[in-house]
Amino acid sequence: MKPYGMMITLLSFSINLTVAQSIQPYLLCAESTESPEIVRDKILKICEEYSFKFIGEYRPLFAPKTLIIALTSPDLQGAVKQVGGMTGVSSAWRLLIEQKDDKVQVSYPNPEYWGNAIFQDDFSKVEYTRYMAMSGKLNQLCGSVGTMVESGFGSESGISADDLRHFNLPSAGDPSIDRPAVVATFANFEEAIATIDSHFRESNLAVNSIYQVEIPDKKMKLYGFATKPESSGSVSILPAEVPANLSFLPIEVLVREGEVHMLNSQFIVPMVFPSQPSESLNDVIKYYDDVKKLLEPVLVALKE
Repeated sequence: MKPYGMMITLLSFSINLTVAQSIQPYLLCAESTESPEIVRDKILKICEEYSFKFIGEYRPLFAPKTLIIALTSPDLQGAVKQVGGMTGVSSAWRLLIEQKDDKVQVSYPNPEYWGNAIFQDDFSKVEYTRYMAMSGKLNQLCGSVGTMVESGFGSESGISADDLRHFNLPSAGDPSIDRPAVVATFANFEEAIATIDSHFRESNLAVNSIYQVEIPDKKMKLYGFATKPESSGSVSILPAEVPANLSFLPIEVLVREGEVHMLNSQFIVPMVFPSQPSESLNDVIKYYDDVKKLLEPVLVALKE
């Protein structure tokens, strides 16, 4: 694509996102009449042209006909390096390729929504230099494999940027649930990742390591895990109305220095479903926590 075309698309896409009074969790970017596998192959063939690197893929247990591709990019990693902390969970981005009747739809988590939610008051530091740049490239990448759509979805009316930066849980319970849990502590970063990596090489676990992203010079590494099909009996059945775009699953573990962190399901799940009352999310939270329990053999070993 010509530089001028990229600049115009990026500018118009950024303006379209920011003038809205509310922000939707997900963006439907493109539709195609080709198969999900062909759309996937086309995306992987050209993703480097848009500064993305393919890091893994999986089929959700609850949507086996759906493909989810995980990517990272210098924009994402640069934003994490600039702010640090738990923003490392946004160093991977997921594209969902889903068959919908006679069309295949390509969608992904809205960078403006999740950027505000994860970076909170620090999002202004990376908004246009990192996130909106990445968002425009992502839009162009997905749009190039089908017909562009560019529509938000995922909640009844969306959430404002200010509310996302100061998100309060729908049910005011334990204030600790909006903070990540430290599940293991090591002497240093190198020991932490060596231990995790060795367990996935040597153990017959109920989960797969789907993707890994290490942030250069920050002693930070993100792992994405998903449940193996043969382990489906160990997790709760998700409600039929749960959309396949629940792409904050698989479970993610973030290593920072010598600490291993996991985000709490009672924070993440309401963010994924902002319009639903908290009591209706219990089955989703249970599923999320069941998958997390499948990691316990690794987590227990990490603590030893």
